Amino acid sequence: MCGSLLREDVTSCLGPSERLYGPSSQEREGPICSARSVYGNPLSDVDSPDTGNTRRYLPFNRMDYAETYKGHFLFSRCLSSALQIRGIPGTAFHDGMLPWPYITIPETTCSLIRSEFPGLVTVTGVIAPSGSCPSCACARDELVPLKAHFVYDPSLGPVRLSRKSRSNLRKGSRFWHPADANSEEGWRAFVSLSRNFVRDRKITGGFYDFGDDHFHLLSRLSDILLFGVRNPSAWGAMACGARHGAELHLMHIRVSALGYRSCASYALMAEMTQYCASNRLSLFMGGLRHGADEGLLRFKRRWTNKTLPAWLLRVVIRPDVYRLLAIPGNAFFPGYRFHAS
Repeated sequence: MCGSLLREDVTSCLGPSERLYGPSSQEREGPICSARSVYGNPLSDVDSPDTGNTRRYLPFNRMDYAETYKGHFLFSRCLSSALQIRGIPGTAFHDGMLPWPYITIPETTCSLIRSEFPGLVTVTGVIAPSGSCPSCACARDELVPLKAHFVYDPSLGPVRLSRKSRSNLRKGSRFWHPADANSEEGWRAFVSLSRNFVRDRKITGGFYDFGDDHFHLLSRLSDILLFGVRNPSAWGAMACGARHGAELHLMHIRVSALGYRSCASYALMAEMTQYCASNRLSLFMGGLRHGADEGLLRFKRRWTNKTLPAWLLRVVIRPDVYRLLAIPGNAFFPGYRFHAS
């Protein structure tokens, strides 16, 4: 009933020069469509439409980064970011989701989203960790603290490991040694570890099953770095992150079965924190997903020295449709979904 009564022309959720569904299969250049061929040159942090402090926009804002993921993306001028346009299951409506894991936004974002995307039901996503609310232009319930993210700030001094952690680091360092992973061989190994991660956790087809193409395309972006520790025959633990100014934002960490048994993650973290200390970079290690075990919390606390809140953007553009679709008692936003996918 909702779709037949309230259906929008799909073009009404876009600006006059934008398209909802991106290129057709005939226009695609490989598994992910080329940002240059469809949307013009991908915006970088130095040619952002915001004429103020252009260096503040993360690589995660860009179209070339967003298109490493599956889905249909447009570039939003008011967000200074890519935006994924998603169909709402069982309806004719659409909503918008920001790229994973988070982005930075201009101060005026919230006041302009409704005029840029009048036909979307909602726009949501995570805004990068910061010590204060990133935009005072949003209503109180449109931009709220989400969860603490763990940060290693070298200006606060080195991390202080417990006796057990120092023992684990010594064990890991006996088996595993830092190596330059930014090569075809390194990325192939990382893809293999990621496949094992998805298989072992039984999340095939889920939100965190990014697929091989995601990593192949990430490897082409100059601000994505790959770290790893290995022995003569195998990689024990690897991580990739985005370098942005004086920050390194971790995205994925993968550990082999042997690496888990021999503390490879400790050797990896020692390498990354040393890299950040030497280059005066703050290392952002992300937060904890709902239901994460206590061991992961302890591990993140060991290797960081402060926390900052990430923020949840949750803008309802079509309250009439939202009221019809929202599931009573559902605490998730948007209220007509139960998870991010």
